[in-house]
Amino acid sequence: ILYVAALFHDIGKGRGGDDPSRVERGRRGLASVLHNRGYLRHRRGDAAGAIPALGRAIAVKRTVFGADHPKTLNSIYLRGVVLLGLGQVDAAEADYRVALDGYRKAHGEASLRYRETLAELAVLELDRGRYAEAERAFQSLLGADALSPARTPDSQQAILLNNLGSLYEERGDVDRAAAHYAASLAQRRVLFGDAAIATARAAHNLARVWMGAGRVDLALPPHRLALAAREADAGVKAEERWSSRLLDAWIVLAGQDQGAQAAARATLAAAEAFLDGADAPQSPRATIGLLRLLESAHAADANATARRRAAQRLADASAAFYPESHPMRARDRARLVGAR
Repeated sequence: ILYVAALFHDIGKGRGGDDPSRVERGRRGLASVLHNRGYLRHRRGDAAGAIPALGRAIAVKRTVFGADHPKTLNSIYLRGVVLLGLGQVDAAEADYRVALDGYRKAHGEASLRYRETLAELAVLELDRGRYAEAERAFQSLLGADALSPARTPDSQQAILLNNLGSLYEERGDVDRAAAHYAASLAQRRVLFGDAAIATARAAHNLARVWMGAGRVDLALPPHRLALAAREADAGVKAEERWSSRLLDAWIVLAGQDQGAQAAARATLAAAEAFLDGADAPQSPRATIGLLRLLESAHAADANATARRRAAQRLADASAAFYPESHPMRARDRARLVGAR
């Protein structure tokens, strides 16, 4: 940052201002600084601060490199990622589609950049409730025999399997959802080990889908793996740790262990305080996921007042995030009806 500032200072004072190559280097440096600032703010959880930095980076890169240059597309893609995390789905989709078309022209459909962007766009299609489009995209990226245990584990493949599991879970197809979550979990255990946060995500998803189907026996092993990993890792996102804690409370309150239920109820109260606090997740998707677990746990506890409160918050958050035609919006609204 200091180098670029000094460079532009020199140009403004006339020292080197007549050297086009020096001006060009300054612009390229500024574009890189702005992109990196946006990336770092995104990584630190400051999504709102990342957006203007990336917007400036894109503007400079369009001038310096051109609208279709891969460096410009990289900043557009990253802004799409940040926008989607903030729940600004229309803006995120526009950025993804610009980046996808540009990567296809620059690198081809077999390139990593194109495939990564198509995968992100498929997640967005899932958020839109466009299940057929999302399923086609995921399956085209995974190829044939996606669930074959003979396939060589790959981190991108494991993400795709996990996301396709989410699609089937939303559709209510428990068996297919569990199969894809389990395949993702198996690959991540090989790639990263049981203590890795990536492994914990797939394990938690598998546990959640089985718990939703009333199969506590199948939910417990992956849940214990995820909970242990998330509690042990100080760097895990707070919403992920609370997600496992809420699932644990749901399992306890749905069972017969009366001695553990007081602690489980304390977990629910602490989770509500987290959702109301300054450290609550910025991502609407994360908030909605926590509220679904909270409502399910209160339902298992037969606490009608707390369940209605959680169901109302869930219905409101879901209505703000999903388009009106999205099936999950209606399903979350149905939870409120059921809680009354």
